[in-house]
Amino acid sequence: MTRYLAPRPVYIKEITGKSDLKKSARLIRKSFQTVRRQFNLNRKNCPGFNSFIGWPRLYELKENGARFFSIFWGRKMAGFITVEKAGDGQYYLEKLAVLPAYRHNGLGKALVEHALAYCTAEGGKRVSIGLINENTVLKKWYKQFGFMEKEVKAYDHLPFTVCYMEMVLHKER
Repeated sequence: MTRYLAPRPVYIKEITGKSDLKKSARLIRKSFQTVRRQFNLNRKNCPGFNSFIGWPRLYELKENGARFFSIFWGRKMAGFITVEKAGDGQYYLEKLAVLPAYRHNGLGKALVEHALAYCTAEGGKRVSIGLINENTVLKKWYKQFGFMEKEVKAYDHLPFTVCYMEMVLHKER
């Protein structure tokens, strides 16, 4: 069932402090529970899955240069995305998460658009994502932004295959 919420002021801000990292980790865990259940993932078959993430992992990513952005619905942190620079104009979007109660209100789209604008402003040429290949709804959703499937890989330690998608921000000369 799609739930549309009454309009509230929506804004995106960069997450930097320890308190916000803890809130972000809780938001990511809660948001990814639906995916965890859909694909029957658990700590044994997929211990590194986002529904098990703790704030120390986010802190580690931050220390390695990742940038975090959250979207707020009024005063409530409702979504999150990570942007990582890989070098040579390559960026990665990871951990896109919107709390189930706030989905289908354009928050995920706003986060992706914000992240893409950030990558462009930083001189990015390409943006890549990785997702569960069997999640065809999510793949279709990312294609609306211009992401194209590049590769599908199987890993021995994962109970699903991974689809890598890429979007070109600037034509390379």
